[in-house]
Amino acid sequence: MACRRRPGLRSAVNRFDALSRSDAFSRSDAFSRSDAFSRSDALSRFCARNRFDALSWCGGGEWGGANIVPVLLMGDNVDAQLQTLIDLQGFDAKIAGLESEAARLPRQIEALQTALAEAKKTVETIKTKVDSTRKDLRTKEKDLEVANVKRQKLEARLYEVKTNKEYSAVLLEIEEAKQEKAKTEEEILGLMEMQERLAVDIKDAEQRFKTREEQARQDEAAVRKKLATVEQELGIVRAQRASRAKELPVGVLASYDRILKARGGVAVAAVSAAGVCGGCRVGIRPQALQELRGATGLMVCESCGRYLYWQE
Repeated sequence: MACRRRPGLRSAVNRFDALSRSDAFSRSDAFSRSDAFSRSDALSRFCARNRFDALSWCGGGEWGGANIVPVLLMGDNVDAQLQTLIDLQGFDAKIAGLESEAARLPRQIEALQTALAEAKKTVETIKTKVDSTRKDLRTKEKDLEVANVKRQKLEARLYEVKTNKEYSAVLLEIEEAKQEKAKTEEEILGLMEMQERLAVDIKDAEQRFKTREEQARQDEAAVRKKLATVEQELGIVRAQRASRAKELPVGVLASYDRILKARGGVAVAAVSAAGVCGGCRVGIRPQALQELRGATGLMVCESCGRYLYWQE
C-alpha cells in the first residue's frame, strides 16, 4: 500500500533519499508505485537508521473497503510486535469472557432472589386465604345463631296465633328459617373443610419456603464468591493487558484497538496452509502469503483489515 507523506517530514524524506543512494538503492526503485513492497522495505531501513516509526511516518491507515490495507510496519522488531499483538488478542478475549461472566452472575443472583420472593408470595397468598376463610366462618356462625333465634321466635308464635291463616303463615316462615339454617350449616361445614385443607397447604408451603430459602442463601453466597473471584481476575488480566500494550508503538496500538472494536473483538487472525484469513475466511493472495511466511512485516487482511500471522 502506498504511504501518504506528511508535510512535516519532507526533510526526513530528503535524508532518506541520500541514504538510499549511498546504499546503492535506486530512488526510483525505492519510491516506485509499481512495487509497494520494495518501497516499504527501503523505507523500513531508513526508519530504523533514523529512529522513525513507519506507521507514524505514513500517518497510520484508515480503510473503508476491502481494497485498502493499513500501512505495514517493517523492521527487526516485527516478530516481537506481532507476538505482542497476538498476546493482546488473548488478553482481550479473556477480558471479554470475564466481563460477560461478571455481567451474568448478578442476573443469576437476581433470579435466585426473584424465585425466593415468589415462594414467599405463595405462602402469603395461602395465609391470606386462611384469614379470609376464618373470617367467613365467624360470619356464618353468627348467621346461624341469628337463624336459630329467628326460628325459636317463630315457633313461639304458633301458640299466639288465633286463625288458621295466621298459623299457616307462621309455619311457612318456620320452614324458610329451617332452610336458611340448613344452608348456613352447609356453608359452615364447607368453610371448616377448606380451613383444614389450607392448614395443610400452609404447612407444606412454609416448609418448602424454608428449604428454598436456605438453598437460595447458599447459592447466592456461592455466586457472590464466584463474582468476586471473576472481578479480581478481571482486574489482574486488565493490568497485564495494559502492561503488554505499552510495548507497542502508539500507532500500532491505536490501529489494533480500532480493529478490535470494529471486528467484534477479534483484531488478530491466523492464516494456515489453507491460505485463508482466520477472521473473515477470505483467501489471501499468494504473494501476501509469501510475505506472511517470511514475517517481514506486520500484515493485515485485505478484506477485513485484521492483523495476520502465519500458523503452521
